[in-house]
Amino acid sequence: MRRGRTSRIVRRFLSIRRRAFLEFQGIGVSAGIIIGKAFRLEKESYDIKPTWIGDHEVEQEVERFLAAISASKDQLLMIRKRVESLADNEHLHIIDAHLMILEDQMLVNETVEYIRRHRLSAEWSLKRVLDKLKEQFERLEDPYFKERKDDLTHIGNRVFNNLLGFSHNNLAELREDVIVVAHDLSPADTANMRKERVIAFVTEVGSKTSHTAIMAHSLEIPAVVGVTGIYDAVKTGESLIVDGITGLVHVSPPQETFITYLDRQRQFKYYERELQKMKDLPAVTTDNKKVTLMANIEFINEVKVVLERGGEGIGLYRTEFLYMNRYYLPSEAEHFRAYKMLVEQIAPYP
Repeated sequence: MRRGRTSRIVRRFLSIRRRAFLEFQGIGVSAGIIIGKAFRLEKESYDIKPTWIGDHEVEQEVERFLAAISASKDQLLMIRKRVESLADNEHLHIIDAHLMILEDQMLVNETVEYIRRHRLSAEWSLKRVLDKLKEQFERLEDPYFKERKDDLTHIGNRVFNNLLGFSHNNLAELREDVIVVAHDLSPADTANMRKERVIAFVTEVGSKTSHTAIMAHSLEIPAVVGVTGIYDAVKTGESLIVDGITGLVHVSPPQETFITYLDRQRQFKYYERELQKMKDLPAVTTDNKKVTLMANIEFINEVKVVLERGGEGIGLYRTEFLYMNRYYLPSEAEHFRAYKMLVEQIAPYP
């Protein structure tokens, strides 16, 4: 890159710096180096306190709660319909799982019972039921299933918004390329966003098995999760460097850091381009032994990437992922459809 052009980029980048340089360490879950401006997704928080209602208001409060549940379902169904032809199967599975939570009798019936028994508002009753369910998830030993309590939080937030008349975060209206910084991203957030505008994710919570990590990897968007304190440290429009390889996030970096990462970004892109040039070459050793390069995959939508990268088959399909991000067991028919789709898409390779 020419020095003059580099200088202009540096000046433009540094012009949006606002304060001292900060560096955060998280978990890199999708590789890539991104330099850009932050978009801070407002955190959903609610100051819900116990509010008593009169005997004559109980059934009205129950109806208000059920209406919020119904509105939440309608919103998720609308998102599902809008992205059905665009989103991968994993996105749709997660949205379906959230729809099933909204139909779960334990969640709905216990909240209704709590309203009637304690004469308390729908908001407080729902909060108490959600807290009880989250405690049950927290006691689980398996880290993946323990994390599913976050799904309850996302669902609860949607219902609270509808009860309180709040608007929902919307990433579908982005008008420029941004790095989304959030406490967490719900499946609806990632399904609903303008993917051509979101160039990276950074979240305070999450791990390699969180839905944000799975979606970032699936969409090939660089991402770092589990970055404690990042939400309060960043303002919209602030300059960021996101390193999805090492898990480092730089906020308002100094000029020397920016130039270093500009060079690393260029090297990473060059490395990717050079690998792409070799993807169609035969995999043959120096003593003329042919090697078949196959890929290990977790989701059907990864087949396209395997073929684009020169793979010649699927060596391992991690079918346990059919069981994840959902609250019911996949049927034999679902297994059959998944395997059939995989075989058809990878053909003529094994």
